[in-house]
Amino acid sequence: MMLDTCGNLNATGSPLTTLLSQFLLTMMTKSCEFGNVAYPDDRSNDVLDNHVKIDMVVVGSGSSGSVIANRLSEVSKWNVLLIEAGDSPLVTSNVPALVFHQMKTSIDWAYETEKQPGVCEGLQNGVCNVPRGKALGGSSNMNAMMYLVGNPNDYNSWGNSDWNFKNVEKYFHKSFKDYYYAGFANRSNYLNTNDITETIGSATKDIHLDKLKYKNKNINPNKAGTLHLKTNIKDGERLNTARAFLAPIKERPNLFVMKNTLVTKILLENKKATGVQVYKDDKYYTIKFSKELIISAGAVNTPQLLFQSGIGDEELLKKENIDVKMNLPSVGKYLYDHPLFVVPVQMNKHHQGGRRKNSKKFDFEKYGESGEISNMNKIKSKSTEDNTFKNNSNAAASFLDEVYNYITKRTGSLAGIGAFDYIAFLDTTAKSPEDPNIEMIPFFYKMNDLNTMEMTLNFLNWPKTMVDAMLEPLKKHDMFLFVPMFLKPKSFGNITVSKDVFSRPKIFLNYYHEEEDLNTFVKAVRIIQKFIATKSFKEYNSKIIKIPDSVCDGFHYDSDDYWKCTIKRRSSSYYHLSSTARMGDNILTSVVNYKLQVHGLENVRIADASVMPYTVNANIHATCVMIGEKCADLIKQYWEKSV
Repeated sequence: MMLDTCGNLNATGSPLTTLLSQFLLTMMTKSCEFGNVAYPDDRSNDVLDNHVKIDMVVVGSGSSGSVIANRLSEVSKWNVLLIEAGDSPLVTSNVPALVFHQMKTSIDWAYETEKQPGVCEGLQNGVCNVPRGKALGGSSNMNAMMYLVGNPNDYNSWGNSDWNFKNVEKYFHKSFKDYYYAGFANRSNYLNTNDITETIGSATKDIHLDKLKYKNKNINPNKAGTLHLKTNIKDGERLNTARAFLAPIKERPNLFVMKNTLVTKILLENKKATGVQVYKDDKYYTIKFSKELIISAGAVNTPQLLFQSGIGDEELLKKENIDVKMNLPSVGKYLYDHPLFVVPVQMNKHHQGGRRKNSKKFDFEKYGESGEISNMNKIKSKSTEDNTFKNNSNAAASFLDEVYNYITKRTGSLAGIGAFDYIAFLDTTAKSPEDPNIEMIPFFYKMNDLNTMEMTLNFLNWPKTMVDAMLEPLKKHDMFLFVPMFLKPKSFGNITVSKDVFSRPKIFLNYYHEEEDLNTFVKAVRIIQKFIATKSFKEYNSKIIKIPDSVCDGFHYDSDDYWKCTIKRRSSSYYHLSSTARMGDNILTSVVNYKLQVHGLENVRIADASVMPYTVNANIHATCVMIGEKCADLIKQYWEKSV
């Protein structure tokens, strides 16, 4: 098998990612053993040369689009075209522990928010990062692989019985029956029983949080409590949706995939979609289809494509000199997200978390002499030259030990996502334990694990002064970052029209526009304070680290006003953007109907996170996969009736 069929090796980004990429290359000199995924070939020539008649076009191959392309191409008489702006995923994206290293690489659109008073102001350049996947599999190549379905009440409140939980639950199960997988990533490793989870477990008991268990296959319990959650990690590797839903059907003759191809416009004739305009290899092309267009480009790129096609608020479109094809005022509006806030906790006694037994060491001399990894000494030297490990040779050796264990056995720390597959659901109201409003995720860092800490905070776009304030105590102490994520915000932002399809979308998160949201986050901080005051954490003399901020330091430390200030300035996105083309019956407040058809247009549906009327009470990936499954069924049912 040729190397390039296994994935994209053109990794750029952090020194750790570069180092691992070099290691992987040496391991694959004779065969492609790592990330051995044969994604569908690019069949652009068949399409652009008009060799085939296309029935269905799917724009975007992410958490919904890959599913839709699979299910529609089950109908052998339909030629299904899947158009993806990116390439195959990077090989390093398969490694679960490198989740944060995928940002600002070739598989990331690397968006940022617009500057906005009171939002992200304390972060680098006053903006939040908004990474979005740009590869087969979309953002499922970059997410934290946490498979959470949400609360049944979420779906029951979407306004239509066809979308209540009773009627969509079957689609969650359908994916697993045929293609998908979620399991306990660390069950065969060490984090399932180590001191980290034991400490957290004991502390949660002390504040009366029950341990939750799965009772309904992969449908997680969603109430106040702690959960060792399932992840989309299989055999030690990330299972993105392209790997799950496209790779197994890559030989299906009626599935056509175009990579590195940007859809720039929907072509309409009297409000009926007949084709799309695409940009590939510096040229524009027109692709016609006979049945339907399904847009699955995500909560950012979907409204951007609609705007550029003349679909949206007519006043906004006219300001940008875009011909109005359909006035839909809600395109790009109602942008919901799950904001997060970091509460750093210093452990003044060393924690034993993260221990592993029988970890096989990497033998540099043996492999150098045998020629199996002839460049290993160069790689080892490289780690010192580029300061990847802050001149800590022990850290470099430890990292390469982990890489060796991972590549040979798919075990060790690289095969999982650390302690943050052990989460807590909190109810800050103390009145609705069956409908929690906070998801809390713990990140644990051993003393001197400076690179991992710095990488995490850079991912969140923290400025250097704040990062340094975190690295100093880590040189002497173990640390936790407790990260509460707000699940039920009332505030929402918007995405507005950009100059053209090649321009960066204008994203306004508008966090805490509603004061109630800010009060909820302060209550979450108070629960974390109770958490670290428990006997389990007192054993380590734990304390919250105060992050310097000239704006917030004017408030009395630990007052509600202090926390409101620092929460507003340091909150960032958990990248769960949704609802920018939401479902509904009212053409003024929604973009698609409950069949996912765009209001006022023929042959156009939307199926991705943007159609959610309101965000769900959990990470949104599982919901996007479900939306893909249901959309495919809706299309099949429609055309069966038409025939």
